[in-house]
Amino acid sequence: MKRELLKIGVVLEGLEVPRWTLNVLKSVQESGFAEISVIVNHSSNNKSDKPFVIALQEKFERFLYGERLTFLKNESIFGVIQNTPVFNIANGNHEFVEELSHYDLDVLINLSKIKIPDRGNKFAKYGIWEYWIQNQTLKDDFPAVYQSMLNKESVIVVSLQESHVHKHQVSCIHRSFLPTNFNSNLLNLEYTFGFASKIICRSLEGLFHYGYDYIEKQKKKYYQSNEEYSKVRNSFPSNIMAFFNWVLIITRFFISQLMNKEKWEWYLMYQSNAKDSFNNFSSYKALHPPKDCFWADPFVYTKNGSKYLFVEEYPYKVDKGHICLLELDKTGEVVQNEIILNRDYHLSYPLFFENEGEYYMIPETSENRTIEIYKSSDFPFKWEFVMNLMENVKAVDTTPFYYKDKWWLFTAIDESFSRGSGHVELFLYYSDNFLTNKWTPHPENPIVTDIRTARPGGKIFIQDGKIYRPSQDCSIRYGRALNMNQITVLNENEYCEVLLSKSEANWDSSLKGMHTYNSDKGFSIIDVYKY
Repeated sequence: MKRELLKIGVVLEGLEVPRWTLNVLKSVQESGFAEISVIVNHSSNNKSDKPFVIALQEKFERFLYGERLTFLKNESIFGVIQNTPVFNIANGNHEFVEELSHYDLDVLINLSKIKIPDRGNKFAKYGIWEYWIQNQTLKDDFPAVYQSMLNKESVIVVSLQESHVHKHQVSCIHRSFLPTNFNSNLLNLEYTFGFASKIICRSLEGLFHYGYDYIEKQKKKYYQSNEEYSKVRNSFPSNIMAFFNWVLIITRFFISQLMNKEKWEWYLMYQSNAKDSFNNFSSYKALHPPKDCFWADPFVYTKNGSKYLFVEEYPYKVDKGHICLLELDKTGEVVQNEIILNRDYHLSYPLFFENEGEYYMIPETSENRTIEIYKSSDFPFKWEFVMNLMENVKAVDTTPFYYKDKWWLFTAIDESFSRGSGHVELFLYYSDNFLTNKWTPHPENPIVTDIRTARPGGKIFIQDGKIYRPSQDCSIRYGRALNMNQITVLNENEYCEVLLSKSEANWDSSLKGMHTYNSDKGFSIIDVYKY
């Protein structure tokens, strides 16, 4: 029996809407689990209260970043919504809530800057949903993001909030942590709004498949941390202060441009017989590459006193990475350096693993829009392509893990379609066999939605009966810090992890970050960088 689609109402401020709003409408209409039953066009005469200097700054940013601001450009909704009833309501008139009772709505999505009266809740079975930025409704999104940029806060928090029947408070049903751009307010808005369609549609899909129990589970997931993100910032500075802020932002911009022209120098650091190795790295010994390239993403295999390091080698002139094998002798000297895997596209993160006496590798191949697996015909030197585990996917640092008779595949995927930096979301899949392209997505996907902890940073391992997942903190800049997370729940229905530690490369003032940790038989290795 075919299930009935969710009935959705949407409140807009005009029929010419930003593209991010159009993407929400389009995603719902094409979802296969929901349909838009009615549009409420609530026209508003509210004028912008932005100070003159900030409005001028915004025009400058549109000139500077115009091609990148795709989600903020206005388009008509009629290309997506053709046969849907539209109510045109004057400013301040809430009579539409009475009309909505005829549509038996499941969810009313408010994509306007207008506050819906409490009495409207009873006309949507599963409540009113609103997209918030920095704990602010869309009415105050610009000043909230402005303050985050100005204060150089590492993340911008976006969330989906729900208010329900006869309740005078809202509950969070999704929260993501996105990287902050310190040079442009509009780029921050572009990135945060780029996530809107994904967040809203995922929540609707969960509601469709699992019922309101899914929403209740989500609310419990975020309840304990709600207070932490309750800070309200909804005011602009004066014109004088805004001018000085703008000078500061422009100065930052030019400094960042100079830094981007600097050559990133990644190298390796290691420790033999390491104790408490993923908390203290200051005593590690450096292993430097030749001057014409860098080494990063190290994975280690030890045998008979020799250490084999699988690394990304990145020649500066080629501007593309390949996989290299380094052999270290007992003194830590490189006695062999050999390219073992090279393609027309960039390769990195050479994660290898053993299964039934055979060795396999899943390097990062996101530039080719694939997740590829290779098998060694002469370990560790020769590798042959086996198959694509996934195709048409922008996935990085894929990390398999065998646990309780299943293969679990952790990978950071960019589904936002925005041009922001970093991979914010970690996805999990499982299968009885790792040599397959039919991976089952975990029902809680994405299992992590935080630029500070999502992206994998090395093999998942078990120590003293506990499961550890290294990950990267890519807020502020790529590869800024290394996290150690403990996986506390891992099964086909639930996933949970907690952050145990965050390590920055602060033992040397010239270092800017670190982002990979691996070990084998007491030999531990990391990568660090400077510029």
